[in-house]
Amino acid sequence: MNQKVVRVALAVLVLLIWGAVIARALRGKKSPPSHVTTAKAPKVPDTLSTHVDAIRFDLVRDPFLGDPAPRPRAKAVTRTQPLKSPSATTSPPKAAPTAAHAVPVEYLGYMRSGSDATSAFAMVKIGVRQHLIRVGTTEHDIHVRSANANSVVIIQDGKEVTLKR
Repeated sequence: MNQKVVRVALAVLVLLIWGAVIARALRGKKSPPSHVTTAKAPKVPDTLSTHVDAIRFDLVRDPFLGDPAPRPRAKAVTRTQPLKSPSATTSPPKAAPTAAHAVPVEYLGYMRSGSDATSAFAMVKIGVRQHLIRVGTTEHDIHVRSANANSVVIIQDGKEVTLKR
């Protein structure tokens, strides 16, 4: 019986404390008592400089996050120019890019999250950016056909290429 009385008394005490806390929270913030004075910050003279030194970090975006949201493009300005007659000084038109001008691709690594081949990912460096591409998908005109620990088979510009680590 003694333990029951102690438990009930403690429960009543806890309820009273929580009631007081909730009541203060609901009453809101009061102004400070009249006997408490608050000091104001001293006025800063106008002759002091307000320049603040700061450190600036130029961070590179994480390559695994994908491309950022596209930025709005500026409106194109079109100008009409008079037609010029072809002369000997005009350079010939540039040829379309060929396989020799293709973006360099480098095989960096391989990951697999399960036992089946479709859960494999190849880590490929396309140009200067690293990409994690699932086997069987295409990214930046490069299709990953298969990947293992030592090599990856990709299709680039219609040609099948095997890249080794």
